[in-house]
Amino acid sequence: MVLYRISVVVLLLANQLSAAQTSTKLSDVFYLSRVTGGFSIFKWERFDIYDRHSPGKDVYVGTVRSGQPAHTVASFGGADLTQKQFAVAADGNSIVFVQANFLAPRPSHLEGGIYLYEHGGTPRMLHPVSELGGDHWRRWPKPIPSDVLPFDHPTTKHVVWAVTPDGNEFPLALLNGGKLHEAALDGRTEECVSLVEKGAALDGSTYWGFTPLELAVIADHEDTAVQLLQLGADPLAGTSPPLHEALLLGRLRVVEEMLAKGVDVNALDGYGISALSVAARVSGDHGDFSMFFERSETPRTIVDQQLATQLIRLLIEHGADGSFRNRHGKIPLDYVTRFTPPEAIELLLAASTKN
Repeated sequence: MVLYRISVVVLLLANQLSAAQTSTKLSDVFYLSRVTGGFSIFKWERFDIYDRHSPGKDVYVGTVRSGQPAHTVASFGGADLTQKQFAVAADGNSIVFVQANFLAPRPSHLEGGIYLYEHGGTPRMLHPVSELGGDHWRRWPKPIPSDVLPFDHPTTKHVVWAVTPDGNEFPLALLNGGKLHEAALDGRTEECVSLVEKGAALDGSTYWGFTPLELAVIADHEDTAVQLLQLGADPLAGTSPPLHEALLLGRLRVVEEMLAKGVDVNALDGYGISALSVAARVSGDHGDFSMFFERSETPRTIVDQQLATQLIRLLIEHGADGSFRNRHGKIPLDYVTRFTPPEAIELLLAASTKN
């Protein structure tokens, strides 16, 4: 996968746009970061990207169109160009972009922040730089659509947000999700029940594959997660099943409800890892969701609460196979870390000699 940097982009807008220009040109010159590092000056006309070698000498390097995989817009000079400092509307008539003063070429005097710009108008600030998080490298599991701009908003529980060229803002994890996903993420249990009764898909997924149950587990809304399970949500849906994430995050009550409903304790996740192996791996591994959310439980907290031991004991009592060797050639005991309590290791060791 390509590494993405939620970095800075600088847009120098034309001082005056004629009526003819507004129908053909959206921007003049902006800085676009390369995945391999550094900045170059580029020109963007509608969906076309040009490298500006010198005034009046622009070299075409690629086209960005909404709906296409947009993690890279072109390959130029041996380096892919990432466009995740801005997002373009499907019709090319508006964009959202990140501006940083220290890179702004004169005569641009825009303050740092996230802006929305439409044809014939002026840039409108959506968030000042003081409301934004720092730069990050992220390995996104899927290409980010060309009309979506991710950004960090530290004041909102470190959830990664997104904005589209129409100014719509939402947690990035909810991309292409529905009302049930939103309610589950917010822990609105009664609303979840109402939505399901009206026909909302219990196991429907967002663009990234998050189910409502998974979102409730990650956000630590145990009442909501238990209610979704009682309504029939699948605890094994997805590449990272809710069962595995509940174990990873120490959601004891949710795991107990899953076991009571007869979940397959020997089920594997999309990477071939068993539930018991996940419970044994008490570590800093936050799972696939770590790029979208801040983890709610630290490994040390889980150890202090003795949750690891309780979870492992529960799984073994419900038939988890401690001797199962996965496709990586490992048994659950091989996943213990320096955080795994001695009592839990003893349980795993005893389970590994059975069968």
